[in-house]
Amino acid sequence: MKTLLGCLILALTAGWASADVPYPPLCSVEPADQLNGILIAPGGSDERDWHYDEEIHIRNELGLPIPDVDVHVEFHVDGMRYCADCEFEARTEPDGSCRIRLRGSGCSHFRGGRDDVAVTIYADGMVIREYVNVKSPDFNGADSDLEVSLGDFAFFASSFAGLCDPCADYDNSGNVDLGDFAIFSTAWGERCN
Repeated sequence: MKTLLGCLILALTAGWASADVPYPPLCSVEPADQLNGILIAPGGSDERDWHYDEEIHIRNELGLPIPDVDVHVEFHVDGMRYCADCEFEARTEPDGSCRIRLRGSGCSHFRGGRDDVAVTIYADGMVIREYVNVKSPDFNGADSDLEVSLGDFAFFASSFAGLCDPCADYDNSGNVDLGDFAIFSTAWGERCN
């Protein structure tokens, strides 16, 4: 009887101990998980705000939300530019979610190497996601200026017409198509404040 009671107490204690530990397979980062990468753009503070903020949900191994978790986004690539209001950190709400406003520009895409991780997302210091793709409509093929403008459209249009540069494949589908055009058009005219 003591052995059974001891096992029951140990099992309950183990469950409590893991209640506040993020379980990466049950965490989500949207839209990055759908897009297989981070999509950023310069954006203002008006109603036309860039709608690809990252909505992050932190869950434990039972699928329960974890509140008060420190979430941090770390970029590992050169050549990216960030707006002054770009957020790299947030804390989860009681429902286990937080929103991070990634504002900036540039491009880094998977090239096939082992060390191609471009972005890591941490929850209380634990890696919950790594992405190899970071893309922005504010990229003219060589540079970015924190404003989605005519040079960026010319680059996108040449990719849409057949060049198919991976930096214009914002949804990482393998093609520059109407899905990418929808993303580009949403960001058109956006700039850092």
